[in-house]
Amino acid sequence: NELPSSPNKPPFVPNKPPFSPNEPPSAPNKPPFFPNKPPSSPNEPPSSPNKPPFSPNEPPFSPNESPSAPNKPPFSPNKPPSSPNEPPSSPNKPPSSPSEPKPSNDTPKPNSPPSSGNGVKDQLMVQTNKIRAAHGISPVTWDDKLEAEMQKWAKSCPGFKHGGPKGSQNLATNKACSGAACMKVVGAAWMWYDKEEESWNYGSNKCNGDWAKCGHFTNMMSPEAKSMACGWSECGGDNNVWCNYKNPGMNPKVGKITGMTKDELKASLTK
Repeated sequence: NELPSSPNKPPFVPNKPPFSPNEPPSAPNKPPFFPNKPPSSPNEPPSSPNKPPFSPNEPPFSPNESPSAPNKPPFSPNKPPSSPNEPPSSPNKPPSSPSEPKPSNDTPKPNSPPSSGNGVKDQLMVQTNKIRAAHGISPVTWDDKLEAEMQKWAKSCPGFKHGGPKGSQNLATNKACSGAACMKVVGAAWMWYDKEEESWNYGSNKCNGDWAKCGHFTNMMSPEAKSMACGWSECGGDNNVWCNYKNPGMNPKVGKITGMTKDELKASLTK
């Protein structure tokens, strides 16, 4: 007299989730599953972002908890943020950003910024900031917009003369190099610094003689200059480089080299 499929006792109800409403598998106190640790229950799929573990009629979490949201990685609160998917430092503040070395006034040894993939650019940027740091001067940053204008001028093969974007400009012949090999070459930054530093009067913050005698040194070493950009080209066998510095001072206050000798500074440029 008992029907095998009585309407009051169906074996499976389409709208009934695989779990009791009073015992959700993902209670607020139970963190979401890690991608590398699948759930032990055969009927409980992993919490893939594209496949929710529950039917559309019953969301797995309360509205205040969304472990699969794009801005919230599925990590447990007790797990330190050291996984490959969650770096310890903000992308906007890398530990060795070129805009944030903090050289000591006693032993200025700035960290080299990450390679840009452009050997000449890296050489000019790193060596300029190493020289500035040796004198207790904060680093300059690279102006990408200005670089495009400088490169346009350089690629026009103007010869060994000043020109291009307006500004305080240094010009030099540069030894040809490419890629990582450029970091093993003492470049234009040292040429603008070496001889002219000898004519700089640290007491009066002026050049011993005509301004032009120390003009390259003044542009590159001015604490007021906060950014720079360069253009370079090889035309007719000549390898020239032009660098502009933003708003350097005419008579900048430059401290004497500290923490090393001038020879040691030169040697450090290619390390």
